[in-house]
Amino acid sequence: MNFPPIDSINQFTYMPIPLWCNNDDCPKAHTSHHLHRTCKGVNIQRERTYASVGLGEYVRDPDTIVHYDPEFDTFTYGNSIKKSRISALKNLEKGDFIAFFASFQKNISPYDSQFYFIGFFEFKQVYDPNILEDFSEIANNDHIRCDNYTNEYRIWKGSKKSMLFKHGVPFDRTLAINIIRDIKFDTVNKNGEPRSDFTVINSKTRAVRQISFPQTKYFWEAVKKHNPDCWIND
Repeated sequence: MNFPPIDSINQFTYMPIPLWCNNDDCPKAHTSHHLHRTCKGVNIQRERTYASVGLGEYVRDPDTIVHYDPEFDTFTYGNSIKKSRISALKNLEKGDFIAFFASFQKNISPYDSQFYFIGFFEFKQVYDPNILEDFSEIANNDHIRCDNYTNEYRIWKGSKKSMLFKHGVPFDRTLAINIIRDIKFDTVNKNGEPRSDFTVINSKTRAVRQISFPQTKYFWEAVKKHNPDCWIND
């Protein structure tokens, strides 16, 4: 699957990522392939496909299993707290924000790809599913739906004020310079070749990064520019 499309006014469709099959007993184990509803061990009552989430028309095989996380219906996101790249999430306080971005392309060529912010959570609470008795607040998260979590997993929950944007917010050079202190553009790779803005931003955002005031004002200004109905006051 290529990057999903985004139109001329930055309207987009949020596409969850496909899962890879890592079952050695799968009949197709001899070749690398995405997890499919026909793969061995798939619980189709729990697992979601592109077809089941209403996105079958956008992909080559609608029966591919997806990982719908984060999800913007009940605003949940799950991950392992042992991963150093998400360590910043451990320090969240109620009312803080978690912003999410994704890759899109406006044309067929993959070289036209760009990052866009797609939404945010107003952080409400973090849950440890290993000690939880009532899962109702996080039941829609894929890790919970598929019983796919270990001791170090946590589920972050957003408030009802969280939102999926109607229009993607370009995460371009201008915004990146304003919100990422140590980012440098117009650099070259180890072969002396120019690094694209997309590559530079990607390399600086593989880990969760904290945006502090006054940098946050640039982020919210960009959000309001493309989504005037956003409730945030700059």
